[in-house]
Amino acid sequence: MSEGRYHGCGMIQALFPLLLAGAALLTPGDDDRSRFLAMRTKALADAGQRHLELGVDLRREGLCVQAAEQIVRAVEVSGGQNPGALMVLRLMQNLDDAFWRKKLPRPGTPRLDSYAHEAHRLDLADEKQRLDAALWAWTHRLWEDAHAEYVEIVSARGEPLEFSKSGCLALESGTLPEKESQRIHDEAVAINDKLYIRDRFLAALPQLKELFEMRTPGLCVRSTKSLAEARSVHALVLQLLPVLEQDLGARPTRPLTLVVLGDVALYETYLDAVKMPEHKAALGFADQLSGIAVVCSGKIQEGEVAGVCLHEMTHSFHFAISRSSMPSWYSEGLAESYGGQGVYSLQEGKLSVGGVMTAARLEPLRASKLPFGLRELLEGNAARLLGSDPERAHSFYAESWAFVRFLRSSAGEDVARRFAQWEQTCRGALVDAVIAGLPAEKDKPLTSSDLFLKSFGKELPKLEDAFSAWLKKL
Repeated sequence: MSEGRYHGCGMIQALFPLLLAGAALLTPGDDDRSRFLAMRTKALADAGQRHLELGVDLRREGLCVQAAEQIVRAVEVSGGQNPGALMVLRLMQNLDDAFWRKKLPRPGTPRLDSYAHEAHRLDLADEKQRLDAALWAWTHRLWEDAHAEYVEIVSARGEPLEFSKSGCLALESGTLPEKESQRIHDEAVAINDKLYIRDRFLAALPQLKELFEMRTPGLCVRSTKSLAEARSVHALVLQLLPVLEQDLGARPTRPLTLVVLGDVALYETYLDAVKMPEHKAALGFADQLSGIAVVCSGKIQEGEVAGVCLHEMTHSFHFAISRSSMPSWYSEGLAESYGGQGVYSLQEGKLSVGGVMTAARLEPLRASKLPFGLRELLEGNAARLLGSDPERAHSFYAESWAFVRFLRSSAGEDVARRFAQWEQTCRGALVDAVIAGLPAEKDKPLTSSDLFLKSFGKELPKLEDAFSAWLKKL
């Protein structure tokens, strides 16, 4: 690490008073709309400050994945207008070696519960301040401004619409005016006899006429086929979430959504609508920013749907706890660790994971030469392979699963320790993070692939020989 980068936590610690000084006061214009816009801007700035302060406290505590989530939240809710949040984000991404060499604590369930409560409390405060600004606009006859603000607030919740006896839309932090509530009611879509505002998925498919849903706090599963399918997949994924929480040491604070689409054309239309057509060759897709995963059951044999759902929800979970961009081999290897063929089993509806991939999937890896040499594997891209050579892509997924398993459990204690350190650093330091509304830096710090090669690059030939030998015995 170059001397020009900050050492230890000193730089962030020294900047704490500046970063936590509070959001700047805004001077509104003379007309009502200017005043509303100033109120809205201040609400966003205050929200960013709240999440920034929690993120800084969590980092002091050593809970770096949770701290990173709150720093991202501070940047996003403020529309990138909180200078302190942006400064901390960039400092974290500068990758302080001394800090990441520490063995950082992994929070247990009580601390994750406490963190979820803290994060939710801040979200409610954000919502309340924006509702106040929207109500001010409403009472000053700025109908369209108020409506746009209310729709954005309600959409962010992703929950069924609940109306009071008087017809007002009731949120946890406040109530909308009756006439505005009626307008949102009239624009909503019905699912399972409940009304929803059109979220990113529903807005992308206005032609979708029927949808079934199973929902519990933190998890929503939708199906175009039947309510029975939605319930079955929901029960499956619900068993996966605590396993991921335990293995990854974090819990999403945003709800996860999985949609099972039975129609291939509808799946491809969705990918076009969200500008992700390169994923049409895949059986499913998880959107890092929206938290929505989609599985196309119309492309999958019936017995394999569960595995694809587990695979995509692992992606979705990982995206929800960290916005860092991880290399394709790692992302697919992690997802196959829970949804690969033979890796999971279902006995009377009970999910078990951690098994070995089926012999048919592993056979190409046991040949005299690996399908992908390690250098080629590290540079591979699953989406591109699926579009150009599906059979070779199949081997990429299997080899990625095997390499992740090898690094974690069979390459020796030192390799396992450094691999875990790499995972922790990438997630906690927001390496190459994908953040809504924030353009990527032109001169960005090291990527996750760069960091992996920094730790393991010199020993790749030795690792490849050991990996090949291990595969033949697996």
